[in-house]
Amino acid sequence: MLLKIAAKKDLVLLDYEINGQVEFRDKPLSHAWLLKYFLENSYPKF
Repeated sequence: MLLKIAAKKDLVLLDYEINGQVEFRDKPLSHAWLLKYFLENSYPKF
């Protein structure tokens, strides 16, 4: 569903956490960043 919405118009994702760097686990990960990675099919490589 989110993929269909994002394909048609801008999608705004809000989150309290701002850590989008999966390799740094000292802070909680942002769910918005994880969704962004999924929607863009750009998961970070480990």
